[in-house]
Amino acid sequence: KLISLAEKEIDYQQAELDRKAEEERLRKEEEARLMAQRSEYAAFDNQFRGIATASSVDDANQKIDAALGKFASPDVPVLIIISQVDGINDYDKPTTAAQFLNYLKDVKKYGFELASMKTDGSGKVTELELLKKW
Repeated sequence: KLISLAEKEIDYQQAELDRKAEEERLRKEEEARLMAQRSEYAAFDNQFRGIATASSVDDANQKIDAALGKFASPDVPVLIIISQVDGINDYDKPTTAAQFLNYLKDVKKYGFELASMKTDGSGKVTELELLKKW
């Protein structure tokens, strides 16, 4: 009986170790996915910031053309979150990618943070959601 109980305890402890190892593996995968997403978002944020701080109109226009190449079309919707309450977003008037990028060029200020991005099968952006920083 004692051997049987000991074997059951060993099996239980091994199953617990396996479960914890799997949880850790899944946590690391999720962390890596989030880091990759953040770095992708950071690249877009930096590109938008570059348009806003361009040294000349020609420089800004070149940066806008480069940025528009990452969008499925210049008419991709850009949604700006102006407030979040209990998980519900309140949006500013929708705009397009081209209008938003030209807005950045005109105001020379980037006061947003990329919240989410949808892409198509070819990796082109089809929708952008930005969080307004106050």
